[in-house]
Amino acid sequence: MLQPGATVLIPSGPPNDLQKKHLHVVVARHSRPPVQILMVSVSSIGAQKYDDTTVLDADEHPFLRHRSYIKYQVARVESETAIERGIQSGLFALREELGEGVLRRIRAGFRSSQFAKPFARNFLDDSDP
Repeated sequence: MLQPGATVLIPSGPPNDLQKKHLHVVVARHSRPPVQILMVSVSSIGAQKYDDTTVLDADEHPFLRHRSYIKYQVARVESETAIERGIQSGLFALREELGEGVLRRIRAGFRSSQFAKPFARNFLDDSDP
């Protein structure tokens, strides 16, 4: 069972490079069948423009090596079963959980980021307590 705060490495590179993975955070969960989770990607801050709503320092999660940001525009709802199958197959990799304070900041960012989509805000509002 993937609870909010769980983190998963998911392939995000081109189809010919499934080894390139980004950290994704489980932000919210609906337990009524079929169980679904709201996930959001974490990306390193580079020279490109980025959404500065929620910035994470490298020491806020063991996987992070650089200052990073939450990419609210690519938040997605997934079947919990599909993500668990990806973990069991080895295609995805479960990582350490986020601290409660960091998760709270990410969740709050859905309210203030201009890039957060309405479906994601609605999922968050309707998620399990």
